[in-house]
Amino acid sequence: MRTNWLKYLVLVIVLSLGVSLVALAQGPAPTPAQSADDAFQNFLPYVPSPNSLDPGLTIAGIAASNPDFSTLVAALTAAELVEPLNSPGAYTVFAPTNAAFEALPEGALEALLADPDALAAVLLYHVADGVFDAGQVVERDYITTLQGQDIEIEVTEDGVVLNGEAMVVVTNLFATNGVVHVIDAVLLPPELPTIAAIAAADENFSTLVTALGVAGLVETLDSPGTFTVFAPTNDAFAALPESLLQAILADTDTLTAVLTYHAAGEKLRSDQVVARDAITTLNGQDITVEVTEDGVVLNGTALVTAVDILASNGVIHVIDAVLIPPEPTIATLVAGAEAFSTLATALEVTGLDAALAGPGPFTVFAPTNDAFDALPEGVLDDLLANPEALTEVLLYHVVGGIAVASDVVGLDYITTLQGQDIEIEVTESGVVLNGAANVIGVDVLATNGVVHVIDAVLLPPELPTIVEIAASDENFSTLVAALTAADLVDDLAGPGPFTVFAPTNDAFDALPEGVLDDLLADVDALTDVLLYHVAGEKLRSDKVVASETIMMLNGDEVMVEVTEAGVVLNGAVMITAVDILASNGVIHVIDAVLLPPAELQTIAEIASADENFSILAMALAAAGLDDTLNLPGNYTVFAPVNVAFDDLPEGLLEALLADPQGLLRQILLYHVVDGIYKAADIVELDSLTTLQGSDITIEVVDGVVVLNGEVNVVITNIMASNGVIHVIDGVLIPPQD
Repeated sequence: MRTNWLKYLVLVIVLSLGVSLVALAQGPAPTPAQSADDAFQNFLPYVPSPNSLDPGLTIAGIAASNPDFSTLVAALTAAELVEPLNSPGAYTVFAPTNAAFEALPEGALEALLADPDALAAVLLYHVADGVFDAGQVVERDYITTLQGQDIEIEVTEDGVVLNGEAMVVVTNLFATNGVVHVIDAVLLPPELPTIAAIAAADENFSTLVTALGVAGLVETLDSPGTFTVFAPTNDAFAALPESLLQAILADTDTLTAVLTYHAAGEKLRSDQVVARDAITTLNGQDITVEVTEDGVVLNGTALVTAVDILASNGVIHVIDAVLIPPEPTIATLVAGAEAFSTLATALEVTGLDAALAGPGPFTVFAPTNDAFDALPEGVLDDLLANPEALTEVLLYHVVGGIAVASDVVGLDYITTLQGQDIEIEVTESGVVLNGAANVIGVDVLATNGVVHVIDAVLLPPELPTIVEIAASDENFSTLVAALTAADLVDDLAGPGPFTVFAPTNDAFDALPEGVLDDLLADVDALTDVLLYHVAGEKLRSDKVVASETIMMLNGDEVMVEVTEAGVVLNGAVMITAVDILASNGVIHVIDAVLLPPAELQTIAEIASADENFSILAMALAAAGLDDTLNLPGNYTVFAPVNVAFDDLPEGLLEALLADPQGLLRQILLYHVVDGIYKAADIVELDSLTTLQGSDITIEVVDGVVVLNGEVNVVITNIMASNGVIHVIDGVLIPPQD
């Protein structure tokens, strides 16, 4: 056994397996307690003159020529390592002195000399592949030895310490085959558990340990070797769709492929992982590595949450998601399954097979052959003879993005690449699409997405266009007339998709007298107003309420606020009906016309036109601030209503109006902030500085914004051409010196 081991050892060293070991030893510089330059200077007094050494000496020759290494030479001889350290190569040796060996516990040296295998392991723990001079050593956190385990390196005020106990006392004894650094203690390899033992001892890996047992991989990760394992926690396994997890555990081949996709056949500490773009795993496929703001991410999905758990046979890094090995593309899956032969033919006829072989990602609801056979007689033949119509049908089965089964059951609908929605219902018997097609198989994973199997072909509903819906409803006759005048009818009859916030006739009638006539007489202005009601994407109501703002086709944003009364746009326009589906988008009905910022009144004009602000308007005029709030700008005004002024102490308002350029002006400026702060911005702040110079404090109490601890914001986000108004129920008094 010893002879075989020595042959293997000599072969390892002489043939320089160092290519992989050098890679293992390289990595980014640590952040030591002192700079590398300072640490190197600490070494300088101990560096011997190059002339003091015979330049022709090997590492073994250096040891043999110095009587202080006589014990080391005896150990190398006993372990039959003298010849390897005399041979050509590139090695770094941390050489213990005789005193270092004498400091071992009584009997330890004799025991090692009597056991050549154990002695060789200890000696190889002092040898690294590659030449690392003093300047390179101090730049590292660790160095990997030929024994397979690492020596930890620490730069201290006293010098360089290895494994927290051995001091480097002399450096840079260069040999023909490497370099020697002298140390004052013998390094003993740590008695670490195996990777399998570490996992078994940690309850967070119980699912992983169970899976390893089922796949028969425990013995592999318990054996000598060099492994890097990216270990998913129990939570990572629990995050998989339950059906997918059960399918993996039930198929030993699949389980083995998944587990070996988490292990590499080399030891890669964290600094080496982040230096890679990809790592080849034991199942032969690569894991991609990306360093992001959040940390290190594998395959774009799994975050590394803990690193460098060292084992006797490698290292563990913990991850928060299970890595699924790449599978065939969706197109390949469909083409290779007899049950989908009709679907495969349809994809080929339309050219969509190439698209579903692309990067995606996609979610495909795949009808079986039986599903196609169940279509009315002649329908499939007609579709195959009309590739354009067939493309529409097929795209109605494809969703952009990945929606596994657990995602699908949480939805009421899902939007397809054809542009229309599939309605989703979870019943006692399972998941039903459009009230007719049952999902009979889920989570068939592919490299570019996921496939769910269905038992019926989904046919897109024959919906009218947005324009057709508006034209058929007499409540939208003014809107249709306006669209016609602006020559937008054909645009909104096009493919889209669009979201239209549609004002009713009553909404147009509520405009100030003459505004509608002026708009109809000015096509450019009318077009701007109408396009301010249209978004260039399909937003059903759930997406609307999840938005703070929506970009409209005229280039301006509409603000969205969810209130107790309902969903309000721009602080004033209520949505009264939602999700009127069209073939090219969706309509939501609103009770007022949205005016883009260019068509809005100024802050001063809004205050003057609203009787609830009549006292505020009078005060602004008295203080000469009405002109300021009529000018272009970006202001946020906290506007007190008349009742707020009425609540002031008796006689105070009259006194303020009698001295408009004094305290009244200061009070009014204390209600104005430079810049536009919408409600969503304000709730994130603790205070705002006003034009008066003092701050207003902000606090959210039970969902209500309270200013200065006593004044409530009651209405938000009334947009003006030069800013935004928030209505408050009290007058804010600035602090007095």
